[in-house]
Amino acid sequence: MKKGFTLTLFIVLQIMAYHVQGQNLFLESLDEIIITPENVNVHYEEQIEYYTKKYQTLINDLTDKRASYQLEIEEIESKKKTRKKDAKYIDELKPLIATLREDIKVLKACISLWTDLEVLDNENVEHLSLDKCYDITAKTYVYSPEEYMILEVYPDEILTWYELTESIEIEEVETIPIEPATAKWVRKKVDENCLSRNPDDCLIWCLVEVPAVTQIIIKRIKECPLGFENEVDNICVREVDVDNGKSTKRLRIMDITMLTEIRPVSFEESDCE
Repeated sequence: MKKGFTLTLFIVLQIMAYHVQGQNLFLESLDEIIITPENVNVHYEEQIEYYTKKYQTLINDLTDKRASYQLEIEEIESKKKTRKKDAKYIDELKPLIATLREDIKVLKACISLWTDLEVLDNENVEHLSLDKCYDITAKTYVYSPEEYMILEVYPDEILTWYELTESIEIEEVETIPIEPATAKWVRKKVDENCLSRNPDDCLIWCLVEVPAVTQIIIKRIKECPLGFENEVDNICVREVDVDNGKSTKRLRIMDITMLTEIRPVSFEESDCE
């Protein structure tokens, strides 16, 4: 088995076999997909800081926005007399505040998932040789050499992983032409005060536009969230690159079929043929 392919090639060749775990976590207030540890193809220590900082920043922004909305409501309600327009505005703000509150809860839960993540200890795999083959025992399965590959990450390399998520369903409005726009000649009265004995004297021919006849159809289609690219089977991919925080080489063992990281329990050298 040939080992040591780059992760990029690995993604291109194996993305069709990957099944995203769980459901998309969607922030309604920001129209953004949230990434959990289940939505990345391989885990590194740097991801914990990366996603924790990213989502804590969003929490701070949403908290400030919620506080701003709440302050507006309090200022309006403090007035002796509330206008109908102000009351309507309050009714518009309240559901926005509720949405922000729920999105903050989602972000906090996501941060907990990242901080609780147990990243594979490199000592478990660093002694493996790329020139040898092994039967790798995980918690629930024993991998033979043709079922996995070893990914090498060097200290001078940019750390790369892939976020994967399902496509989202949106509404697409399509206007279908039924009849084209035309024009026709019609007779119209020149003047309401026309007093001629001959009615035709009060009429003139006018060219009148007849608008096109169309039909509006609403379709529900699937597309990738902003920033993601569609690969296959409604699976969307986004590449993330960060600085490598390690001074030593790291190895990751990847399940070729499922495009997921294998967490080995033990290794046993085996025949490569």
